[in-house]
Amino acid sequence: MKRLFIALSLAASMWACNGRTPTSLTEPPLVTYTLSGVVFEVTPTVQAPVEGARVEVSNPRLIATTDESGSYRIAGVYAGLNSVRVSTEAYETVSRVVTIDGDTRLDIQVARRPTYTLSGVVTEVTPTGLAPVEGVTVDETYFHAQTKTDTNGFYSFTGYPDPSDGFMVRFTKEGYRIATSGVTINGNTRLDIQLVRR
Repeated sequence: MKRLFIALSLAASMWACNGRTPTSLTEPPLVTYTLSGVVFEVTPTVQAPVEGARVEVSNPRLIATTDESGSYRIAGVYAGLNSVRVSTEAYETVSRVVTIDGDTRLDIQVARRPTYTLSGVVTEVTPTGLAPVEGVTVDETYFHAQTKTDTNGFYSFTGYPDPSDGFMVRFTKEGYRIATSGVTINGNTRLDIQLVRR
């Protein structure tokens, strides 16, 4: 028994001297692939690329931005199921699930977010009733845009999301008191104003 113990001790010492470990615990490197494609929208006349879209994958979390041709390329994506999310300011966010088992192409169609119009008529009270006021300067603080009323007192601004945060609209014309009004866009929105002469 004593000889067996000595033999085992000697074997263990020789093994340690050789720098060997009892088992190899190194894991194989993770295999990664490249995900690429084009982000586009369909218009009445053409399939158009979308520049500046943010494309994000989940495993691992990697992000790319589309170029002027709508193309993106993300290297280092793990094999298996992966969630892909495309977002950009003017378009609806799109999510897809894709199986990565090699370099993969994924083209993604996006749709523009609907936008709405703010419009109205600027009038004044006259002895014969309401009359439109032409040439009123209309300023709004959402886009910091400006326009003027036409001969019918009509004005309009387009491109608002729904809903938009509340913002101010200001109406000015020489000879009239300044008028201001707050507005929130809920679909196409109308804001009529009556001006009063100084």
